[in-house]
Amino acid sequence: MLANTFLYDTKEDFIYYLLFTAEQLQIDPSEFKLWLLGDITKDSVNFNITYTYVKNIDFLIPAFNFTSELELSETFHREAFSLLKTLKCE
Repeated sequence: MLANTFLYDTKEDFIYYLLFTAEQLQIDPSEFKLWLLGDITKDSVNFNITYTYVKNIDFLIPAFNFTSELELSETFHREAFSLLKTLKCE
């Protein structure tokens, strides 16, 4: 299993970095399972452009057992994954 993060400004940057990473690892985009994490939904331009090239897409749903008065949605958990993951470190 691989994980990668990168900064981007446009949807074209987003898909470029994703496909470039797949190319460098010699992974066929039509065959791998892509788990998305962060500020992305099925209605976003980043999801739509990604689905053009990668069909096997899902959203990571972190399972954190805590109560937050800010937000309890799956979207919040994806967006705050890195921060929330540090809370679970021992």
